[in-house]
Amino acid sequence: MGCRPIPYWFGTFLFDFTIYLGMTIIIILTSLLYEYMSEHIGKIIFIFLTFGVSFIVFSYLIGTALYEKSSKAMKTFPFLNYFVFFALFINIWVIVAMIFMYSNEEKDVKDLTDG
Repeated sequence: MGCRPIPYWFGTFLFDFTIYLGMTIIIILTSLLYEYMSEHIGKIIFIFLTFGVSFIVFSYLIGTALYEKSSKAMKTFPFLNYFVFFALFINIWVIVAMIFMYSNEEKDVKDLTDG
């Protein structure tokens, strides 16, 4: 494109972050309708902004490390990103949360029968 690498990647990052920020603003404005969310809005904004920066940079790094052709990256990276880097960890988190909830539920039932 005739551009140096640093301005190119910085401009690309700003464009991607602008798109992410637009969606984040919509989510944050919608979440203000709920009392719990409005009480913790500062933390929510911090989490969204840090996640956005880290996710975009991570995507760039993985994209340049794994792929030589951009056409192959465009076809496979969304699936890799979702199923390996996102869904795998969410599933593990859900399993751990369910085990924790189940163990607490058993404890509550035991306390009810004992008392």
